[in-house]
Amino acid sequence: MKKFFRAFSQDYPFFSRTKSYHKPIHAFPLSFATDKTSRDTDVLIPQDSDEYKGLIKIYEVLINSLISQNTSNLEFLLESNLIFRTQSSLKALNENEFKLHLRGSLESAQIFNLNESFYKGSILPQRNLNFPSEYYFIEKNQIDSQESCEYKFKSLVKSKVDFSQFKDLDLDQINQLDNLEKYKNSVSLILTGMNSNPIENNTYDYGIFTNFKVFVKDKKGNVVAGKDDSEFEFHTLRVESFSLESKFMDFNVPWGYDANKFFTEKLSNYLNQYTLTDIDGFMKGNLIIPQHS
Repeated sequence: MKKFFRAFSQDYPFFSRTKSYHKPIHAFPLSFATDKTSRDTDVLIPQDSDEYKGLIKIYEVLINSLISQNTSNLEFLLESNLIFRTQSSLKALNENEFKLHLRGSLESAQIFNLNESFYKGSILPQRNLNFPSEYYFIEKNQIDSQESCEYKFKSLVKSKVDFSQFKDLDLDQINQLDNLEKYKNSVSLILTGMNSNPIENNTYDYGIFTNFKVFVKDKKGNVVAGKDDSEFEFHTLRVESFSLESKFMDFNVPWGYDANKFFTEKLSNYLNQYTLTDIDGFMKGNLIIPQHS
């Protein structure tokens, strides 16, 4: 059975999410009691590395926040749509009288680098400000095993865009709005300007094998999801980081200087920072550009 399971676990999220649970449990970010996958391309990360320590901390903060149902520590760690859905899932569990419990420790946890992807172009970290894929010219490349995509926003505007005109926009605040119609033109111009001043994204998929895990009990105290034992289980984390293309530092180019200043100010919570964008395929990948796979 495990061989059969692994044979169909080659693509993100590298396993199938269980669908047989009660709806509020199925809509929870973490999968439960998931077996470890095994692939030739997986790279074990040394426990004494900064990469390992950083990822363990991300996982620890995530799990403890879920157990305590205090998501304040997740506001700058999780992508905004992911944190919103996580908060909604916790509310649904409470309404159905399910309780989360914690078991195990992180002492012997293993972390694997599963996959890396590179994206570049007219893309914003704030997911809701990007347009669907049909609004872009998309160039796909495959370098060794790494996927690479470049996005050029389709626009009739030919002249350089003056980024200083958007200095009063709060992109994070706009990203939270239910209706973005008021800002559609401004965002379109920003994305147009990014054709000449692109930003870069690295997305990493990691697997963590640990017995520091969550299980669920119903109101009668019965375990209804996960296992109250010391067995290890497998989870995947999708993490991304944005950076400015090096030519932003050419202060002799006016539009390059304005773009650098704009993105440094408006994207300070994302540039050269790790953001968790998906857990166990909960967000179905949560790619930067909607409807693109």
